[in-house]
Amino acid sequence: MGKISGLGALQGDIVALLKALRNRCFSNPGLAVGTTTTRIQVTNAIQFAIDGVSYNKAAEDNITIAALTATAAAQNSRVRVEVNTAGTVSFVQGPILSTAAPATPLEAPARTASRCTIGYFDMPASFTPGTSLASLLTFVNGDPDLNTDKLEA
Repeated sequence: MGKISGLGALQGDIVALLKALRNRCFSNPGLAVGTTTTRIQVTNAIQFAIDGVSYNKAAEDNITIAALTATAAAQNSRVRVEVNTAGTVSFVQGPILSTAAPATPLEAPARTASRCTIGYFDMPASFTPGTSLASLLTFVNGDPDLNTDKLEA
């Protein structure tokens, strides 16, 4: 998604922003390492909207990430964390990028229609989802499309 500044905005950016506002999280999910150290958890109950309708989700532990694609040495990837109207957590993995100079900055992959982004995490080099320790992940709460990725607890 492009940036909207005080100097103007592209119509596509405004449309994307309006779509993101219809599918948003109103509270901090507290993404973290799960009790099983190769999984993740949503530590807080959250309130969110999908297509403008409000929903709630209880905290959830031990969410598997094993279906994601592993990174090799000198690679990384960003993974968007989403929920649907039933509160089921799912993932959208971005491209696997080289960390070698000149490294391409990680960006959140595109959002899924009728789902709410609650945060994302970055997978480091040589990470095998479901096997590697989730403590190696960098968790960020909030929606990067709405610049809410700095939510406070």
